[in-house]
Amino acid sequence: MKASAPFILSPLTYIFNKVLATGIFPDQLKYLFKKGNKTEISNYRPTSLLPSFSKIIEKIIYKRLNCFLSENDILTSEQFGFREKSTTDIATYALLNNILLSLD
Repeated sequence: MKASAPFILSPLTYIFNKVLATGIFPDQLKYLFKKGNKTEISNYRPTSLLPSFSKIIEKIIYKRLNCFLSENDILTSEQFGFREKSTTDIATYALLNNILLSLD
């Protein structure tokens, strides 16, 4: 995919934007035609490229959603999972700190 990136970048950008706009992953990217009659579903096989396309779309969605949530200050400060510069150490410290403050 990396070697063909200059040639497929424009069509992929269009497809990914359509996926984001409609919420539908195109069936054409899920299966490849093997041989025989094109109207028979048994002549198609799942594509091994699907995980690559899915990973790219997943990263795009994550970045856009994360940016939206950050810009609009939607997540609380207690939300530690899947956030930049937020670790389990920080979550553990916050929990212990709240417990100790409550005990005082």
